[in-house]
Amino acid sequence: DARASGGGRGAGTEKKEEKMIRTLRAACAATLAAGAFGLLPTAATAETKMTPVLQTPLQGMEGMEGQVVLIEADPGWETPRHIHPGQLFVYVLEGQLEIAVEGQEPRTIGPGEALYETPDVPMVGRNASTTEPAKLIVFQVGKAGEPLMVNE
Repeated sequence: DARASGGGRGAGTEKKEEKMIRTLRAACAATLAAGAFGLLPTAATAETKMTPVLQTPLQGMEGMEGQVVLIEADPGWETPRHIHPGQLFVYVLEGQLEIAVEGQEPRTIGPGEALYETPDVPMVGRNASTTEPAKLIVFQVGKAGEPLMVNE
């Protein structure tokens, strides 16, 4: 037996590999979500750090998934003008977030405050501070495998 001689892979190694694969899938999903949100850094924007917290299919909602992402945004960070085809909720942990939704006055929320972003309405989000970072939790519900943010 290869396992008994130390030459094969034991159950512990297989479990570690499965965990690494799940972690890699979550990291890839976060990178795709960052691209969908327009949150990946560019020469014209400040940096953001995206940490996937959860991505899961939703029971009883065929073809839908939920995602939770922690966003750490540098001072001056701003999204491009975009829409959300899905449902999106934002909770601010630290800093100030300004949301400018088409047809409405810009709104700023701070730590402990949350907002709901209406699907299919153009908007821009930004860190309201040029000196302090912002930390947000974003909860998204949308069609599995499709971007939940579309740049205009």
